[in-house]
Amino acid sequence: MPPSSTEGPGQSTGRVVDGKYHVLRLLPGKGDVMRLLAEHPGIGRMVELRMLSPRAEPDGLAQRLLEREARTLGSAPSPHIQSVMDSGIDGGRPYVVLEALEGPSIGELVGTQGLAVDRAARLVMQTLAAVRALHGRRIVARSLSPESFVVVTKMDGEMVKLRGLDRAEFLDADASELPVPFSPYLAPEIRRGSDGRDIRVDIYSVGALFRHLITGQTRGGEVDDELASRAILRAMSDDPDERFPNADVCMQAVAVCAPPDELPVARKLPDDPLVRDLHYLALRRRTRHGKTLDEDRSGSTVELGFALLTIEAIYRRLGAQTWTRLVDEVPLVESLLPSAGQTGRYGVNGVPLELFEKVLEAADHVGGQDDLGLLAEIADVMVERGVHRLFPELGASPSAEAIVDGFPFLWSRVRRRGRAEVQGREERTAKLVVAEQHGASLELSGLFGAVIRSLLRAAAGPRADVSVLKSAALGDDVDTFVARW
Repeated sequence: MPPSSTEGPGQSTGRVVDGKYHVLRLLPGKGDVMRLLAEHPGIGRMVELRMLSPRAEPDGLAQRLLEREARTLGSAPSPHIQSVMDSGIDGGRPYVVLEALEGPSIGELVGTQGLAVDRAARLVMQTLAAVRALHGRRIVARSLSPESFVVVTKMDGEMVKLRGLDRAEFLDADASELPVPFSPYLAPEIRRGSDGRDIRVDIYSVGALFRHLITGQTRGGEVDDELASRAILRAMSDDPDERFPNADVCMQAVAVCAPPDELPVARKLPDDPLVRDLHYLALRRRTRHGKTLDEDRSGSTVELGFALLTIEAIYRRLGAQTWTRLVDEVPLVESLLPSAGQTGRYGVNGVPLELFEKVLEAADHVGGQDDLGLLAEIADVMVERGVHRLFPELGASPSAEAIVDGFPFLWSRVRRRGRAEVQGREERTAKLVVAEQHGASLELSGLFGAVIRSLLRAAAGPRADVSVLKSAALGDDVDTFVARW
């Protein structure tokens, strides 16, 4: 029978909603939306009902939130998002029927001790799968927190389900102007007054969630695992432009922390800072997304002069015997040698990027550790042979400032595609960016960053260094290097 206007939450147990849902008990919740566990007697299925409490104002904020949550959950079907099954009106009050979820929220699961990094990473990858489904439908959650996700135990492990989306925004519709309550997981730009209609606000929240899972602390907490720390620090960057650009790229970084059994990952990275970055990027590529993005790379080339100096350096670094092994892996490398008589064609058209990349991959395989670290050694040999041979326009002994200021020009002597620029320049540090490459290569980007470092060290001493922060080959919008000298 329909409830009276004075019915309280406790009186809901035992009643039948809309003539078909038998209420079993009240579920934990807050605000003016009640959560009820119910059964559909006709099919014997357990469901969750969400409906306005009697005290809620009709057509008020609570009803708007309930309707928005139902629309959002129903708009992005995913195994990791609680599904909407039905909706209706009972006694003048709207209700929504969702799949019943049994299990703790992520917040309840963690407690105060935190979880092992690999378990935390597996849970976070599932939260990112839910976020990816939302973003694919042009929806931004804006207010993700540990209470937004339920962990359901399955035969094959833990399944994470997103259940709370009442503050979400549809990017293809006008802004809702719904307020977003403060939480430690809220992106800083929302705290500063932004409406949060940007998918990167959800990336921030997931980063904060990952930190919470590891440390057990709502705010702060030390993350000792470097692989996890790298993912968290980037996801939680105060500047949205420095975060992962989407859920896929963030998932790639989190996946490094929980690799498949057949791809074990060394938890300690190399000591050399640049090699450390290259090794980390190689891990990201191995554990999740394969070699490159699905992108048309036809016509992508490397300038012949740079390619020839690279091959010479590889030969000098590996020696004749190991070079023979490289040729066995990439026979076409011999077509690049002047003796092959094809330098005229390559000089006009450039060396195909895929061929150049295969040569670097083979060198890393036969003479290195398959972790891109050999690129730094190859770059050192290239610069030792003489800066004037590598970039004649720089002269024999360029200053560090000349190298940094000439970054766009140097890139043009390596590739014909891509817009290179110096975006940030301070005293003895600079942010160097390559955008619009239309066919990016992790090997080429790594080698070019290593060449810049070798040039800077030749000019300013061994303390000069280069960090590789972003890689377009792994899904970032640009390649980003930070030079210090």
